[in-house]
Amino acid sequence: MIERRKEPRWPALMGGRIVHPHRDWTTSCIVRNLSPSGARIDLTRDMLVPEEFSLRIPWKKLELRMRARWRDGHQVGLEATVATSTCPIDLEIVRRMRDVELGSRALKRRLADMSEA
Repeated sequence: MIERRKEPRWPALMGGRIVHPHRDWTTSCIVRNLSPSGARIDLTRDMLVPEEFSLRIPWKKLELRMRARWRDGHQVGLEATVATSTCPIDLEIVRRMRDVELGSRALKRRLADMSEA
């Protein structure tokens, strides 16, 4: 078999969610392998999968935009439509960054007040 992937995929056995493009429904899947440029998922039953959708992997705190490239029974091969570096940042990290920035501003104000006195 000729390897046509741009990057190697790593075996995985993680729960995932297929999120419809309009975000009006989701369904469970199993992520079997994963790389920055794609994945292979197993569906629990025969179902229609949109051509493009978001693949949410809660364990890794990722949500990736994907495109279905091939289908074989319950398996679907996926290609990432945007680089993983452009994926949304985890909300907990955003909150922590905001708290650090607010603390930094408060310290700068206190230092400025102390230097004026």
